Amino acid sequence: VYKRQGRLQGRSVAVVSGDENQADTDAILVPELHERGIEVADTAVNDVIGTDIPAEDTLWDVIAERIRSAGADAVIVNGDTTAAIRGIVRNGLDVEVWVLEQGQLASLGDSVDRDDAEGTITIQGLTDTEAWDEPLMQQCRQVFGDANPDVVVEGPDEVALEAPHWNTALGQACREVTLFELIATAAGPVLTPDSVRAAADGLGEFSLPTVPNASLGPGKPDANDSARLTVWDSTAGEDGRLVALTEITDLTP
Repeated sequence: VYKRQGRLQGRSVAVVSGDENQADTDAILVPELHERGIEVADTAVNDVIGTDIPAEDTLWDVIAERIRSAGADAVIVNGDTTAAIRGIVRNGLDVEVWVLEQGQLASLGDSVDRDDAEGTITIQGLTDTEAWDEPLMQQCRQVFGDANPDVVVEGPDEVALEAPHWNTALGQACREVTLFELIATAAGPVLTPDSVRAAADGLGEFSLPTVPNASLGPGKPDANDSARLTVWDSTAGEDGRLVALTEITDLTP
């Protein structure tokens, strides 16, 4: 997505990872940024336990000063999103913020104002509304509704913010069951670890509910090839939400 959208080209970037994400940051993220010609001005690690907010804030005072001194105009956050947004706002950093774990934007917690996340960019597939209305998902919803006529699952634009979002769980179940069906059908009547692996490796390109572009092959265990840039809009919905910034990109290798 970075390469195809090109939004980080020519930028000076600081990368801040959580302690649990440091290995991936060092082994994958930073080398990929270098390969794309994106300058990494500084890297830092938040190794403070997330429940110790004062310690996190103290550490982020130092990290923020390093980012400012390095002249970075964008910050990529790989983990510990709440602490990062709080630290960037508290220290008045004028930077564009990119978050790799988009799910953390939906659960920022009480220690940060959700408005402070305004403009934060992340990577996502279909929006919740798009995923709910996607054709394969509509078919799955129909099957579930026919089998459970007394169960009402409200869509993302209907369910109350504080209510359980069963639509999310239904989407996950539809994806997993469909993927199992595809692999099991390709593997044949005798399912063994070897036959399932061979079937997955030979599956190629396909679509899943809520995932229009997907593929599996040797050395590729993640099927999702649908991604786009999204941005946090604090005025969307009841309490803010991610909205599309670009069109879906097909990342099939």
